[in-house]
Amino acid sequence: MRPCRQARCDKLVKFGYCQEHERERLNAIRRRTVSLSDYKTKRWYRLRRITLRDQPICECGRMTEEVDHIVPVEDGGPMWDESNLQALCHSCHSRKTNLDVRRRVY
Repeated sequence: MRPCRQARCDKLVKFGYCQEHERERLNAIRRRTVSLSDYKTKRWYRLRRITLRDQPICECGRMTEEVDHIVPVEDGGPMWDESNLQALCHSCHSRKTNLDVRRRVY
């Protein structure tokens, strides 16, 4: 027996995750799979193009490349609301996304 692979979980399992964290992991994968299909639509490409046009400079001063949901869709943020979108450079987008994921896990 070994500890669950989830950080800060001391439940002992044969391998992988305990039942609780395995369920959470699978639910997260399902949510992510459903939301990824929305990013391949004409509606998203249009909204993305408009956001990048309206916000050409990132908060750090670089040119914007990516569109970010201020409140992540996985956390209940609206997918299509322009007020929930911001244009960021790749570096700032990666940093914010990593913070969002860490916040969700703990």
